[in-house]
Amino acid sequence: MVLILGISTAKSQDDTKGRVTLPTFSKNYLYAGEKLKSGEKLFSTNKAYVLFMQSDGNLCVYKSNNGTLGAFVWGAYQTAQYSLGAGYYSTMQTDGNLAIYDMNNRFKWGSYQVKNYPLAADYRLVLTDGGKLNILNSSGGVVWVN
Repeated sequence: MVLILGISTAKSQDDTKGRVTLPTFSKNYLYAGEKLKSGEKLFSTNKAYVLFMQSDGNLCVYKSNNGTLGAFVWGAYQTAQYSLGAGYYSTMQTDGNLAIYDMNNRFKWGSYQVKNYPLAADYRLVLTDGGKLNILNSSGGVVWVN
């Protein structure tokens, strides 16, 4: 097992149901500069919701069903048809923008592109216990909600 930025890259197989446990963040937030790579997920603090970076490039929130993906709640771009691949990632940027990039580092989606918030390393994306994604600034103010 390898740990990177609090991500466990170990995968385990549940022999009775054939489910694979995906790499998981041990926290419910991403700081500016951190990435959630294809196949990785993070949970809300109450473990009721999961944010999952899918291999099709879609960043989604699901209800958590005992650690597995339950009902769909929200997706960054639900209608775009991108090819499957392990190279997609989402990142919390220092401009306050949550963004998705493909395996060639091409921009695919952003939480907002029009606002000109100052560059700062203290923006963070938080998956709340109610299943919402919030982007917070340095004073804890919400600048974006999904």
